[in-house]
Amino acid sequence: MSKLEDMMKYYNLKEEDLLGSEALSEEERAQILEKTLLKAGLTPELEADTASLPTSDIPLKPKKPYRKRFALLTAACITVLALGAVSFAATSLNSTFLNFFHPQTQEETDLLNGLGTIIDQQVTNNGLTIHIKEALGDHNAVYVLFDLIAAEGTVLDQEQYTFVLQNISLEQDWSSIGPHGAGYSIQEMEDPDPTDNIKPMILSFSSSQKISGKKMTFDFKDFSTYKTGDELENRPEMTEPGTPGDENDIYNILIPGEWKIEFPLNYQDTTVAYKLNEALKYKDISFTLKEVRLSPISISMSLVTSQDISSDRLHETPLLLHLKDGTTIDTQQCSRGTSSDTFRTVIDAQFDEIINPTEIQSIEYCGTVLPIKF
Repeated sequence: MSKLEDMMKYYNLKEEDLLGSEALSEEERAQILEKTLLKAGLTPELEADTASLPTSDIPLKPKKPYRKRFALLTAACITVLALGAVSFAATSLNSTFLNFFHPQTQEETDLLNGLGTIIDQQVTNNGLTIHIKEALGDHNAVYVLFDLIAAEGTVLDQEQYTFVLQNISLEQDWSSIGPHGAGYSIQEMEDPDPTDNIKPMILSFSSSQKISGKKMTFDFKDFSTYKTGDELENRPEMTEPGTPGDENDIYNILIPGEWKIEFPLNYQDTTVAYKLNEALKYKDISFTLKEVRLSPISISMSLVTSQDISSDRLHETPLLLHLKDGTTIDTQQCSRGTSSDTFRTVIDAQFDEIINPTEIQSIEYCGTVLPIKF
């Protein structure tokens, strides 16, 4: 299959958010109810609905930048998560943006363009403009290309431009079941002209909840560079907040001010969801793998445990993708995140390079090859 449109013919298109929507067994419901009531200090006579189970609002922390055919598939039910009611025009993304994913063929370039959208929105304050240009994403991950544009005549040729305060937020649906957690990183792109007033940047963002179709907000304050090693050595000892030597005294502020902009993530979500009910074990941890979601740029999984397990312990569970050419991708080497509430966990990993799903031979998780046919 040479094009994304050809690949899509093999899947059933549905307009639905499948994250965390897999029904629990009666045993799982009983366990969750019992343990939740116990933790909440409520009496067993009280009734609860699993849709109102408590979730953890996990703080947003920056990530480290590293980089159906039903008749044939009886082991796993496949669905393509798509916004069927929305019409998407063909997108031709910025070459710098595309090259970030290292496409090797025109087919891979076409796949990337099929995941992208043009945004073209900006905000300006004190001579500095943040221009949100394009976004490319799937169900649980998104990359946003944006430019920092200084006033004419200003050269942005320093390394590691940043903001003293930067907050990336996503429109939330708190009615959804499952953990609510997210992480991000921001890094500079290769600059085609280091002598001009434009610095291209990229945001890498992942969430345990659905991203596509949501609104994202950038809220930045005080455009800066980091202080040099010599400058840090000569700063005062730790002092009161807001004075030299406090925890924020690591920046040289170039342009004070605040930049806030909200924009939609209306790209086409071509994520493929494989519904499973696979009982697995890692060391002394037993859990059930409910769903795997796969796209050319990331993979995410929904797990259910019968006991309260630390997300740190589940974060280290081995997840490998075996390709048809013999290559193995270890997701521990990718940008990976884990979000948990009491009994549900979502693990996600963003690939360093685009992966054509048709080139995947198998997915191995915790030493077990998953019953998914490609």
